[in-house]
Amino acid sequence: MTTEAKVNGRRRRGGRAMRRSGESLFFRALEPAQGWDGGRKAVWANQRARMLDAMARAVAAKGYARVSVADVVQLAGVSRRTFYEQF
Repeated sequence: MTTEAKVNGRRRRGGRAMRRSGESLFFRALEPAQGWDGGRKAVWANQRARMLDAMARAVAAKGYARVSVADVVQLAGVSRRTFYEQF
């Protein structure tokens, strides 16, 4: 069971803060004209965008050589399986 609460303008799920898509310039640049409500394709695109954004943030914070898949999936809020399905 997943718990969700708003803390400081961010959603918290499972004990970690998740960024809303509107907070990231990367998300705004990739958002489709019809929005993210386009079904499975939109979910797929949203997950991919979150992972790419998470990768950029992790590399900026830790450096390329120190970033792991675990870092990316935690920041993006996706499963390891989703990461490997996408990449």
